[in-house]
Amino acid sequence: MVSISNDRYREDWIEALEKEQMPWIQVVDQFPSEKEGTRVSELFKILSFHFYILVDKNGEVIASSGDEEAITQKLKQIFKR
Repeated sequence: MVSISNDRYREDWIEALEKEQMPWIQVVDQFPSEKEGTRVSELFKILSFHFYILVDKNGEVIASSGDEEAITQKLKQIFKR
């Protein structure tokens, strides 16, 4: 699991990392300019947060959604095999 933040304020992001203590990889996205969205948001057409993207072992996106339940159902389907 990887979390990608789109926080423009690095200090706030660092503070949240320390508070939440999430045990997976944490990165912050890049803002090319004040008028553009973040690189990852633009690449994956992310319009809301929280947003989930499942990627298979070949790097292919197999599901993406802002709906946690939809992702949970996809994971159940995958792990049924």
